[in-house]
Amino acid sequence: DRTNNSIVLFNKDTHVDTTIVASIVTHGKLGHLASDTVGGLFVSTRGDSGGVFYLTSNDKTLNNVAKLLNPAGLALHPNGKQLWITRTGDYTVWVFDVTESGILSNKRAFAELFRADARYSRDDLERIVDASPEGMTADRAGGLYVTTRFGLQVFSPKGRLLGVMNFPDVPLRWNHHRPFTSTFGGPQMSTLYVTCWQSIFALKMNVSG
Repeated sequence: DRTNNSIVLFNKDTHVDTTIVASIVTHGKLGHLASDTVGGLFVSTRGDSGGVFYLTSNDKTLNNVAKLLNPAGLALHPNGKQLWITRTGDYTVWVFDVTESGILSNKRAFAELFRADARYSRDDLERIVDASPEGMTADRAGGLYVTTRFGLQVFSPKGRLLGVMNFPDVPLRWNHHRPFTSTFGGPQMSTLYVTCWQSIFALKMNVSG
């Protein structure tokens, strides 16, 4: 809940069931979430005291597990052993190893975001370093999907850029209809849902693994 800067749990009727993290215990402006297989939650926060925090399933205390300036999107590998992180103003997708207690280590570069620099030699593209990454999600094979100002960027499990998905009314330049978050759902987790301003797109994916 970005209005109140808190993390809330919704019930099946889409009503707020409980507040998991209140604004008084946050460390900056709340960003994105990534849940693990044991009920823990990774949280990105922005600001002078921001970073990546971990919340255990039985504790409402946010524990700092990575001191990064303005982290944005988070995505956990299906095996639960790696966490991808993007940062505002940064064109690198970082990956960390994850311990059972949520501690992050071994920071390294995973991929470089597409920034539309002279793409197809077109002059009408907005040339800028910041791809403005936001939400991320991973498929069962370890492929990564990153929402950016230039569209939904798709990476292989080894960090190779496979392509950029664009949506209706989302040209390769900044406007208010850019993709913001993405997640898998549906039967066999084969549908990719992407929020795009006031719309949600559903893409049927051929995902193995």
